[in-house]
Amino acid sequence: MASQAHVDDVLTALEALVGEIAPLRTQADSLRREVALARKDYEQALRSLNDETERLTAKQNALRARLKSGESMTTTPTTAGARAAGASVPATAPPSTQPVVPAIPVAIPTDSRAERKRALADFIISVVDSAQENVVRERLNIVLADTSRDIGDMLEDLSWGPIWSARSEWETLDEQATRLEAWRTSLTARRLHWQRELIELEREGRKYFLPERRQRSSPEWLAFLGDLATEQQKENVRLQHEVEVLERQLSGRRAGGGRGDE
Repeated sequence: MASQAHVDDVLTALEALVGEIAPLRTQADSLRREVALARKDYEQALRSLNDETERLTAKQNALRARLKSGESMTTTPTTAGARAAGASVPATAPPSTQPVVPAIPVAIPTDSRAERKRALADFIISVVDSAQENVVRERLNIVLADTSRDIGDMLEDLSWGPIWSARSEWETLDEQATRLEAWRTSLTARRLHWQRELIELEREGRKYFLPERRQRSSPEWLAFLGDLATEQQKENVRLQHEVEVLERQLSGRRAGGGRGDE
């Protein structure tokens, strides 16, 4: 049987979790915006160069494949393979001769996440101050409509206050304790989520800039982008040269009737 002391201990733990999650969210949101802006700068500086790299790489791979198979540049693998096998390529696949098996109805499981969120929303609305009800209801509805979010997303969006310690008229002390323990589990998971989110954002940020280059308009940042563009240009020159070599090899093979490269 739960005691008020136990409930108070859980509430203390919940308050600590709320206090830890708020700055993690703020830091993650700030870093996400920063990374998005850095990615935008990166794409603007390198998009055309990267597109050229992809084009040259695809052409290089196609030329190597033709040289390896001995096919000419005008022969497609599909028609060549069909001729080699002495068969025609059907325009469409023949209809299946397998018997049609009637589908077996599948029971749709109850959406427990939606039920949990609905129950939490109902509880919050039942105890929230009437002056705050419209604001809280609007925030709750956003999470309710998002099937990917759970009660932890609702709880972390609530400021600490009387709503956390409130007990509805129909709840016993045991039921309140059980509910609060479930809240603690959900908030602990949300804290872990934001900690992992920060790690991933920092890892992604390092692909575009170092910590000292985070001032996007700084000379260091612009120089960094310029260096990346220069390196990509060099790579494209190298790829273009390899493509030209492969084209000469293929042209020589075709001119020699497939007897070897020049």
